This record gives sequence, C-alpha cells and structure tokens, in this order.
Amino acid sequence: MVTADYPTLTNPASRWQMLPQAGQEDEVPLDAGKASFIMLLRDIAADPSGWDDFVKGVKSLPAASDGKSLISAIARDLDTSGVIGHDYLPDESSRGPKRRKLNMVGNATAAPHLKEQDELIALGRTVYKVPTDLDEPFEAVFKTNIRNIDMTPEQIMGFARAWAEIRYRYLNHALRDDPYEWINFQSGPAHVKGNAANALVHESNILEDAKVVEFLRIGSMGYNDSDRGLFERLYLISPEEAQKLGGYCGQSTGLRVGLPETFRYCAGVIDAYLNWRIRVLTSARQQILSDRSVRGAFGQQAKERAMGNLHSANQGHIRAADDAYSNHFLHSLRLLLDEASTQNAFNRSSWDALQQGVTVLITNVQACPLNQLPSLAHNPNFVREVNVFPNLNRALIMPTGTSMITMRRPLNRN
Repeated sequence: MVTADYPTLTNPASRWQMLPQAGQEDEVPLDAGKASFIMLLRDIAADPSGWDDFVKGVKSLPAASDGKSLISAIARDLDTSGVIGHDYLPDESSRGPKRRKLNMVGNATAAPHLKEQDELIALGRTVYKVPTDLDEPFEAVFKTNIRNIDMTPEQIMGFARAWAEIRYRYLNHALRDDPYEWINFQSGPAHVKGNAANALVHESNILEDAKVVEFLRIGSMGYNDSDRGLFERLYLISPEEAQKLGGYCGQSTGLRVGLPETFRYCAGVIDAYLNWRIRVLTSARQQILSDRSVRGAFGQQAKERAMGNLHSANQGHIRAADDAYSNHFLHSLRLLLDEASTQNAFNRSSWDALQQGVTVLITNVQACPLNQLPSLAHNPNFVREVNVFPNLNRALIMPTGTSMITMRRPLNRN
C-alpha cells in the first residue's frame, strides 16, 4: 500500500476535518456574531516599498488600535505576514515556461489553509488523473464488474480474501489426504483454519450471497440474470430483500434499539434452516442414488423416472418444514422489514407473527421424517444440532418502548 504524509489534512482543526459531510451542513449552528475574512489579490506587483506603505497606511487608521474591528485585526497580523507558499498562474506569453510561479504572501492563519489545499490536490492526483473523470480508477471497474456499485472497496476486498481462503481450502484439504503430510492437518491451527475455509464453501450465508450475486458475468464467471435468479430459488427471498436485511443487521443502522438484533436473529435462522435442509436433502439424494429402483433401471429415462418418484416422496417429507419457512417465517420477516423502513418500529402483531413463525419452523424441522435417514439418525452431531435448532447462541428478544407499536383492536359492541 502506498502511503503519504498529509499533516495538514490530518490536523483536527483542518477544514478537511471540520467540514461537515454533504447534506449535514445545516446541522452545525451558525455563530452569527463572528466571521472569518479572506481576500485573495493575485498577480500584483511585488514592491517592498509599496508593501511598507500599505502597512503604514493601515496602522495609521483610527480603528487600527481599537482591538476589536476588522482593521485592527488586519493591522495586528500584518507584522507577522510573509511568504507562506507559492501561487501558480498560466503564462499567456509565447515565451518561457507554460506557467508562472509567484510568492504567495499571507498571515500565519492563511498558511495552513494554503498548505491544506496543496495536500488535497496532491492526494486527489494519486486517485484521479483528470478531475472531471470521476470514473477513474475505481468506479469504472465497479461499473463493469458489479451490478450494485454501492459496494465499498472494503467489501470488495473481503470477497477477494474469501476467494483466497477458498483456494487455501484446496491446499489444506489436499494435504489432509496426503500420506506424507496428513499428520500435520489432523489438529491444531492448520486443522481449524481448514475447517473455517470449508465453511465458506459448504455453509449458508444469505447476507454474503446477497452481495456476491451482484458481480456481473464476464466470460464464464459472475452472475447474469439467470444465475442471479438462483439466489431467490434457494432462499425464497430476493437479493434486494436480503440486502435490506443485511443493511439492518449492522452496528450503525439508524434503527431503534432491538430492531437490528431481531434482524440478525432472522438472518441466523435462515442460514440455520438452509444448512439443515441441504444436509438432509444431500443424504436423501445419496440414498436415492443407491436405491435398487434407480440402480436397476435400464436406460436414462427409466433411471430419471425412478429418481423422480423418490424425489416426489421426499417433497412430501420436507413440505411441512418448507411451508413453515416460506409461509410463516419469511412472511412475518417481510412485514418487519417493511415496518422498519416506514416507521422505524415493529407492530406488536407482526413481531408476534415472527415469534410464532420461528416456533412453527423449529417444530417442523425437528419433526421432519428425513431426519431419520440412517446416515443422519446415527450421527450424534446431527441429532444434537436438530435438537437445539437453530442453535444461534442467542434468543429472540422482543423490542420494547418506542421500538414496538401495540395496535389497539376496536371493541366488539355487539
């Protein structure tokens, strides 16, 4: 990483540090009793005697010594004024260099402002070659690679590091099976790191996947509209909904207390459900491939017909859990997402529906017949995970106070 020293920009009193963010200027109250004065005179004669005459003239004015007027402030700083930098002007003549360099004279207060401008220009030139071409160098790359260009460079680097970790998984897992190296990967840091890298590939992560699908397809890599559609086919919510969910899960969401915690819990439930669902359906598929009707089928059509019959049976086995997920849990989550964006609070009835949706989902996951597949029912780790589903190490806690709106029902007067 290229680093540079910009001491004036990093000064807490610099204009860079003091200037409010765009749109926040009105949040700083105006001190109408005070003002800052700046005047720039360019390309004037550098005549020492003329400067001395100017100083004497200002100091001879009646208000020069009253200690409170603009004239007295100017007179005070004239004694300490001097060359604080240089000014550069275009050379309009046909001879000599293309620009002219002049001494810039000012007081001690003006010096850091000029220095800050010079540092800001130097900083800008490290990023933009042409000030009007703001696509360079990052935005142009974003536009050709990412559908949603609101993604930050930090997020992009996070994905790059995740991909690097996936390649680490290949190295790590290949050596786990190596007869010369296996002992070094059975425990310790290499084993832990390899398992963590494995999770990037094999575990659900709805919030990350909602960002990943924004990478545009270039060649065979990335997501076109059809590829992007896989996200909704799996999670049963759109990438846009998941991105909103992710935006409400952070630390600086602008939401009232308790709302982000609820959304973080919901994201955890989604990942836990998908991890469970994929686990049981993978085991179910393995059983289908080893089923006698499939192995004994003659021809591809007969094999697909036998597999179709077995998959149809599995649809019936998992339908109750899927219905609980889509029709109860996701339905209530969508209500809460909408309420958070429109009123920054939950309706009590919607939150109760979410709580009920989670309960129904847990009940149906734990009761799913696919849990009894031999490869799962005899696996103590799987059995424990199902018994504590969704196993998020945190509870769903109802927001209180202004974060929750209790809707009063009209009285039945009949």
